Amino acid sequence: MATRTGARILGWGASVGTHEPGKRADLLVVKGTAADPYDQLIRAKERDISLVLINGIPRFGRKPLMTALNASGENLTIDGEARTVFLKQDTQDPLVGAIKLSQAADALEDALSRLPALAKELEKPKPVSAIGRARAPTTWQLALDELEDTGLDLRPRLPSRRGGGLTGPTRRLAAAAVAKPLSQILQPLKLDPLTVADDPDFLPSLATQKNLPQFVKDGLLALYA
Repeated sequence: MATRTGARILGWGASVGTHEPGKRADLLVVKGTAADPYDQLIRAKERDISLVLINGIPRFGRKPLMTALNASGENLTIDGEARTVFLKQDTQDPLVGAIKLSQAADALEDALSRLPALAKELEKPKPVSAIGRARAPTTWQLALDELEDTGLDLRPRLPSRRGGGLTGPTRRLAAAAVAKPLSQILQPLKLDPLTVADDPDFLPSLATQKNLPQFVKDGLLALYA
């Protein structure tokens, strides 16, 4: 019901939903065979995950299993358990493909810890590139929603009958005039650990969430205990 029926509803039954030749094999292998399979899957923790296949490609799992499937990748530790992650893909962007998981984590940790300083650099005016100058190397940056003028208004502004201009306040310009620079608003952040098992702040942070019922908080605490 969880996969086959959903695939049929979406019209994807020919490609996913069941394990058959010619279909995309997305598999999750969890340690243990004694308990009820559904209950065991729900109660499994990150250290219980033995193997993950996406479209038939082993992406994460115990090293012996990954080695047996010819997926040699980057080694990491999850809740004290050794695991291997294999992220290579033929269609990946060369810039992304050259970055290891550990390198990406280090880069994110460094950037999040220096958010005000990085925002300050972005606020500096950029020199206009000279015509014919060699194209700068490709760089990646985070694009946040609604921080830049898109040219669209939330409501129409019509020509004013009182002469010149448009009706309605120029809210975007007024807000920009009084808004603090981004570098004065942002605060350094700490990168969350990769997994719940290695994040001592995960459950305490859930306990402070007002939109979670208490029985859910208690149940999650018992599940991860």
